Amino acid sequence: LPPEPSGWQPIKTAPKNGTRILVYFKKYVAGDRVTIMHYAWAERIFVLSGTSGMRYGIQPSHWMPLPEPPGEK
Repeated sequence: LPPEPSGWQPIKTAPKNGTRILVYFKKYVAGDRVTIMHYAWAERIFVLSGTSGMRYGIQPSHWMPLPEPPGEK
């Protein structure tokens, strides 16, 4: 298996299997935006994760894998 990408990657290389990823929007409304989305096959677009398919009017330009959650101290 190839290594998991690190850093921001072009959105065309993002997984399209429902994996939740960080996405980046350049100059979205009032400024740049980073949020968590996943690819929705039925609609063939990225939608907000944790919602019932909420989407933005534009699609993100870049993505990166979610980081590991913080460990307990």
